[in-house]
Amino acid sequence: MLKLIIMSVICALMSGLAIVGISAMTIVPSPTSETHRNQMILAAVIALVAWSLIVVWLGLRRHSSPKASLRPWLKNSLMFASVIYVFAVLAFALG
Repeated sequence: MLKLIIMSVICALMSGLAIVGISAMTIVPSPTSETHRNQMILAAVIALVAWSLIVVWLGLRRHSSPKASLRPWLKNSLMFASVIYVFAVLAFALG
């Protein structure tokens, strides 16, 4: 479970990095490009909140009963989603 908490913290940090990276982009001023950029920032903020909530949920679950474990499919899904998310942020927001 500690691996999932670490990966979720990394994803939350990557969301913050994506917010900074997207907001620092310079684009040709037009209403559609500004709207698109604002939508990407909103998506990164939502991801930041979601990953932060996952960190809190996993931390509370770990501290309430240290021997408790997640179902294998949920653990694998969270790990897979976090790895894909990190690569997506690196590719799109910082690339």
